[in-house]
Amino acid sequence: MNCTAGIRTVLYTLCLVFVAAASAVASTDRPVTMTQVSQNTRSFDTDDMKKVMRAVVSSYQADNFIIKNSNSDLGVITAAKDVDVESAGEALVSIVLFGVFASWDKTMQVESTASVAPLGNQTKVQVNFLGKTTDSDGDTSKVSPISDDKMYQDFFMKLHNALN
Repeated sequence: MNCTAGIRTVLYTLCLVFVAAASAVASTDRPVTMTQVSQNTRSFDTDDMKKVMRAVVSSYQADNFIIKNSNSDLGVITAAKDVDVESAGEALVSIVLFGVFASWDKTMQVESTASVAPLGNQTKVQVNFLGKTTDSDGDTSKVSPISDDKMYQDFFMKLHNALN
């Protein structure tokens, strides 16, 4: 190994340590706000919980989710889907900067849980989305709640349409 290769290896290692330390410092544990609760909760003018649960399942499936679990007694449905998040640009930059140590985001599993509950003569639906990103090495690179307004709006629009 020549001197240049040794320096390069040390620099790659330092960069990896820096990135790992920065990732560990960044925390996604934040308290839930009232805006987030209103974003992910809707009430529907029906007291037929089974009808609403079937509509929730239909809404998930319309968005390519796979139903993982459903419990009508508890009013809980869990679902998941995989999304390709690989970016050729991110991969190229990572390879150029880190060589054989390169790693980049590849896929995200979006997990969701819906809670269906009676609310007087209405039915309340609360849904949450969580993203688990896997990198090119197959390791989980991040796990975080998804707070994208559009994702929630699209889900509830599908649910509204399924109920009507």
